Amino acid sequence: MKNFISFLSSAVLLIGVASCNSDEIIVEEPNESGSSIALTFRASDAESNSNASTRTLVREGFRTYWTANDRISLFAGDKNYSFITKDGGLVADFRGTVEQTAEWYCALYPYNRNATFDYDGFVFQTVLYAEQYAEPDSYASGMNLAVARSTSDDAQDLAFYNSASYLHVNISENYTGDDIYSMKLTGNNNENLAGDVEIVVMYPEETGAKVIENENAKKAIYLNQINEDDICYPGKSYYFVLPPTNMTQGYTLTLFNKQGGTCTITGEPTDFLRNMVYDVTIGDVTFDEPSCGYDENGVFLVSSAACLKEWAELAVDDPTLGCRFTADIDFSEIDTDDWDWPQIGSEETPFTGKIIGNSKTISDFNIQGDGRFSGFIAVLGEE
Repeated sequence: MKNFISFLSSAVLLIGVASCNSDEIIVEEPNESGSSIALTFRASDAESNSNASTRTLVREGFRTYWTANDRISLFAGDKNYSFITKDGGLVADFRGTVEQTAEWYCALYPYNRNATFDYDGFVFQTVLYAEQYAEPDSYASGMNLAVARSTSDDAQDLAFYNSASYLHVNISENYTGDDIYSMKLTGNNNENLAGDVEIVVMYPEETGAKVIENENAKKAIYLNQINEDDICYPGKSYYFVLPPTNMTQGYTLTLFNKQGGTCTITGEPTDFLRNMVYDVTIGDVTFDEPSCGYDENGVFLVSSAACLKEWAELAVDDPTLGCRFTADIDFSEIDTDDWDWPQIGSEETPFTGKIIGNSKTISDFNIQGDGRFSGFIAVLGEE
């Protein structure tokens, strides 16, 4: 069942109004080996009149905050250093060490040990995750992307700018439909919405993340629950973090209930701009019955015991086929009198797909026999 809900299709809200400025930096003595120098810089709201924002969680009034133990990648030259804050809040001190001070610094949030930086073109390469978490009234910590560049050797002008756009899903306080356990966002023109991304860090208007067209590119972003029994609550808001993308044919927001049933909501064509929030409000909706099949990322959806059986049989022939659970599965619903759980993966061709549990439960799963390999996955390889 497709439902069209009220939208604010224009960019109406900023994710925040404060930039992160290093207004104090402390250089300490090298450690005993003399190979590193400890630095501390303070992230504050010194540029509160700008359109830049660097916080990592949204709170009341759309103010955004660092959280304790947030980490950033600080690049001095082409080397990636981890800097961490222990306090969090609107103002936070980040501490870390570098091998030597540099003429300039570039920084990336969140920290990614595998991130790279091309210091000829001032381009970061990092990851925007397709699997995000449903944080009430916020996006999940570590999901937002922000970058900063300094041209001074003391990093006094190190100011961060958001590199993403945001879809703000507001569930009406009067919502009376099925409990919403997860959500999915896709573009109607097959747009890439997650994966490896490049971010130019020269000027604020250039700092939008762009998905790289490779095998890691994803067509859908999911908001999942961290805890098994959590739901998306009426009266609360949830955020998708996505790359700035002009969705010329609109987008689709899919809601999932506990049984894996779906409700699809169609959004108008929208040019998702960097550092802007776009709104959709969910009122009363109707869910379709769950069905088996593949999502936009080529992952098999498991919404019933019959779907689980179908995936298992497919995975025997294709040990790279991943699956996503969209509902709790009761294995006793499968007739095992004339069907046994197959061996998924072998020594020659181990299973290398990704199983996304999505906080769901499989009950009454039993395997009997004396085979060499047994288990839900018989032989597991590297992805």
